[in-house]
Amino acid sequence: MLTCLKTAILAVVICALPLSAQGQTEQPSLASIPILAQLATEPGLRSYVAPVEVEATIHKLFFTFAVRRQGMARFESPDMLTISLQSVPPRYTNIFSELGDIQTWPVTYDLEALEDDSTNAPAAFQVRGVPRHISDVDHVLIQCTDASSPISAKWYLHSGWTVSATIETEFVEQYLLPKHETADIAGHGMKIHTDLTYGDYTLNADPNS
Repeated sequence: MLTCLKTAILAVVICALPLSAQGQTEQPSLASIPILAQLATEPGLRSYVAPVEVEATIHKLFFTFAVRRQGMARFESPDMLTISLQSVPPRYTNIFSELGDIQTWPVTYDLEALEDDSTNAPAAFQVRGVPRHISDVDHVLIQCTDASSPISAKWYLHSGWTVSATIETEFVEQYLLPKHETADIAGHGMKIHTDLTYGDYTLNADPNS
């Protein structure tokens, strides 16, 4: 039972979802992707800290577990992202830095804009990301319509797990940051649904204060 619970909590950690990047339609270029363009024009974000709350429902065979954890999300430019959760050892939260968030994706992944075959309006922008360094992530597919719309992303891990997330963003001052994320995690006979909510952000705090 303890092993199952640890596995479940690890899967909850994988949820962190945060995500961004996109691909375009006709001979797309990364510069034309709404969120990447927004990030390129904002003044540099040095750091943020925000409280987070994670709620998860874990299904395995005939068993269901409900887990709720509170913690803190921390970002430091250019690509340091951590999420610490109550009663969850740090070794189980390392996946957060590998999945990344909106601010870290352009640094964490080699991004390629993909053609969108859909005829639906508004146009959907798609991006494929491959980690720049050795990672548990094989690749990620990200989709959005514009900089203010929810972002969809799906990570494929070498272990066989997949993480599908939808991320709602908001502007905090002039910065585009995650507000709420839902994720569905699947692998090895287990399914997990998670909700991750961000509280008030503290931006560009002086580390010596």
